[in-house]
Amino acid sequence: MGIFKIHNQKSREHTIKDKQQNIKALKLKDSITPKLHNLKADGSISAACHCDSDYQAFINCLTLFKIDCQFGDILNNFPGIRMSKQDHFISGEQKAWTALAAMDAVETAKNTGVDFDNDSRSYLLKSLNSTVGISPLKKEFICNDENGRFLTERLGYFFRLSALVYMTTAKDISLSGRLINPSGMKGGEIYFRGSHILPLDKLAQKYETDKQGFISRALELGGAETQYGDAGVILLPLPKLPIYLNLWLKDDEFPARCDIMFDSTCEMQLPLDIIWSVAMMTILAML
Repeated sequence: MGIFKIHNQKSREHTIKDKQQNIKALKLKDSITPKLHNLKADGSISAACHCDSDYQAFINCLTLFKIDCQFGDILNNFPGIRMSKQDHFISGEQKAWTALAAMDAVETAKNTGVDFDNDSRSYLLKSLNSTVGISPLKKEFICNDENGRFLTERLGYFFRLSALVYMTTAKDISLSGRLINPSGMKGGEIYFRGSHILPLDKLAQKYETDKQGFISRALELGGAETQYGDAGVILLPLPKLPIYLNLWLKDDEFPARCDIMFDSTCEMQLPLDIIWSVAMMTILAML
């Protein structure tokens, strides 16, 4: 009987807590929904859109009302949330900085395929046609061009932690040349459900009849054309993590479709959630 009472008490406590979070989400919805629906043509949210509410209420708001917008762009425009201690990307970033600072620079450069500049004591990471400096001592990213700032600022929610985890986990192994799609990866089903769905449909819609535009954007990002699909490209968001995007154009019978593929060694280089983050960053860069 005592156990039953304790169980009931805990259930009531959880119910009250959920209601409190939902009330916060309702209030938050009223303040941000008009802003979320006022998206720019490029899919980003106005930098004037700010929110200081707590992280969990924000997530509840998106979940409860199924607000359709790009998660990374939202967080990059909500400083109060982005810097929240509850944000695992931020805490993970701090841990990665500490780990990278303790690693041997020569060995790390060899494993990751990046250069190390002795003068600045920084790694020079090439990503999507830009070179970003990574300084473990200063714990900062160094960008000297617009492309680099595009990665570290607009796509920073995805790029920053992905780059740091790559620097601390990449291995000195060659690409296999064998391509796999997410469903061929252990746990890869997360790429197609819930909040982890990659916006491949948006990419297909953007270029549904524009083969040359699709290829040209990839070339701007340092990519190259492949022979897959009606239009196929390969991009290098990280030196040892090539991403293949294959576009099938819209026709009278079928809508446009875009698929994503990885080299089979990707699972040896990065954990699944970081591979997802790199894939999301790459697709958003193409949009």
